[in-house]
Amino acid sequence: MLDVGMGDAPSDVAAWLDIKPEEQVVYRQRLQLVNDEPVVLSTSYFPPWLAKGTRLQQRKALPEGPDTAIENLGYRFARVIEVVSARMPTPDEARILRLAPGTPVVRLLHIDYDPDDRPLQVADDLYVGDRHEFVFEWQEPGQ
Repeated sequence: MLDVGMGDAPSDVAAWLDIKPEEQVVYRQRLQLVNDEPVVLSTSYFPPWLAKGTRLQQRKALPEGPDTAIENLGYRFARVIEVVSARMPTPDEARILRLAPGTPVVRLLHIDYDPDDRPLQVADDLYVGDRHEFVFEWQEPGQ
């Protein structure tokens, strides 16, 4: 865990959470390592109506993960939107991820909604571009 607290979300994340840009959110930021190499910088953002004053706001790791923590609060997941983009990292991101100059990152936004179409969380994951391969597979319902 790198950081947990209340703060501003990036403007696109605030829009996905359906909150005002100046409204603070609960966030959890962590660095994922493989063989002591940073591979993913993950920041999860939660609307304050859902997360404020809960375990999601505590600095301790969540062994069960944030999805289960949300379900334990009584919420259900109904649908997901994922947005994938690539870009060059900011200087802070390059430092944290220990990137060589010129190494891009792949950003995956994962937005979870409940059955009432309320956004429950936005996971903002930055993957080191030259340390990942992404495979997507879809299957039609009933197939």
